[in-house]
Amino acid sequence: MKGRVYELPRYTFAGLATCGPTIRVGIFAGIHGDDLEGILALILFAQMLTAKPDLGAGYHLSLYLICNPTGYEDGTRRSRTGVDLNGQFWKSSRAPEVQLSQAELAGRAFHGIISLHTNDTKACFFGAVSDQSLGHEIMEPVFQAVTAFSAHYRPPIFNGFHPRKGAVRNGAGILSGPPLNRRRPFEVILEAPETCAAWLIISLNTILKEYRKIHLSKTPTPTTTQSKL
Repeated sequence: MKGRVYELPRYTFAGLATCGPTIRVGIFAGIHGDDLEGILALILFAQMLTAKPDLGAGYHLSLYLICNPTGYEDGTRRSRTGVDLNGQFWKSSRAPEVQLSQAELAGRAFHGIISLHTNDTKACFFGAVSDQSLGHEIMEPVFQAVTAFSAHYRPPIFNGFHPRKGAVRNGAGILSGPPLNRRRPFEVILEAPETCAAWLIISLNTILKEYRKIHLSKTPTPTTTQSKL
C-alpha cells in the first residue's frame, strides 16, 4: 500500500532460568510472503510457550513472524518490489526488509538462528544445519520426532541430502548470522509441506531441548574451594 510504513515486529520470550547461561535464539518466519505454514507454526509455538513456559527454560527467544510484510499482503513469494529476500542477505542488498532483518541479526548476538519455510513443490520435510557436528546432535532427533509424530511419514531424499544424517548448507544470501562475526551462531533451516505446520512446531521443540543439553554440557561446572584453618 503506497505511503504505508512497514516494520519488523519482534516478539520476545524470556524462559525460566537454568543453571547455565541464557541461550539467545532468533526464529524467523515469512521470509517468503507465501510461507504460511512457517508463520502459523511460529504463532502456535509462541502460544505453546505461553501455556508451558518450561519448554523454553534457559532461552531468550526473539520471534519474527512476518519478515516479508508486502509479500504476505500480496500472497507472493517475493516482496512487492519483486525481490526474493532469501537470496539477499549480507550481499549489500538495498531491500529494506533485508536491512531490517540484518540489523536484528547483527545486534542481538544470537547463539542460534532458525528460519521456517513452506515447501510447496514436494510433499516432504527438509532440514539443514550449518554445523556438521550439529547435524547428528540436533537434526537426527528432529527427524526422529517428526517421523514418530506421523506414522506414515518416511524421510525422503531431498535436494541430494538425506534428512536423517542432517544436511549442511551454507548458501550465499540465505538468512544467517553476520559473516564476519568471530563467533558464528548455529543456523537451522526447516521446510515443511503445506498443511504440516505441526512438523515445524515439533522440530522447534526438539531443537530447543537438544541444544539446551549441548549448551549445558559445554558450560563449566562451578567449583568450590575450602580454606584451611
